[in-house]
Amino acid sequence: TGSYGTNGFYQKYSGNIIEADTTVLLHCDGANDGTTFTDSSSYGRTITAVGNAHTDTAVKKFGTASAQFDGTGDYLSMPASSNFAFSGDFTYLQSTSTVSATTWTHIAFVRSGTEVAFYINGTKDATTGTLSGALYNSGDPALIGGDAGGGTSFDGYMDEIRFSSSARYTASFSVATA
Repeated sequence: TGSYGTNGFYQKYSGNIIEADTTVLLHCDGANDGTTFTDSSSYGRTITAVGNAHTDTAVKKFGTASAQFDGTGDYLSMPASSNFAFSGDFTYLQSTSTVSATTWTHIAFVRSGTEVAFYINGTKDATTGTLSGALYNSGDPALIGGDAGGGTSFDGYMDEIRFSSSARYTASFSVATA
């Protein structure tokens, strides 16, 4: 139902159109100062906001909001899962590189074979070396934005967080703008 304009149309799809290799997908949408983070992957994981982690509608890249972390013990937590024991190719969003504090930056940490590389805004920034074996296999919850011990916490905003069990990027690519 609804209006689709003069040249608009409606396409109804059955089921959820999510790639099988997407193990977590957080759009970080919601109400201002909300603490509900919905995993839109086919796994539908329970995401818990810890500390002051919340959604902010004033600062966002896509959708209605983004996740905001103030750098003092904030993070998002997910129960442990065998899906996080990345032993093959994967794309895992993480970076220790310095990026602008006032511009949205697309960051991807990718393992393809044994090569590990950072991509910043679609360009390979650095190859950090090689990795074999599983990256994560501790049985502890998976965390986004910080650690449970309070030692490292992200200060800023994140939007569209995705964990993939495949190497999405192995060469330069165009970053989504919409």
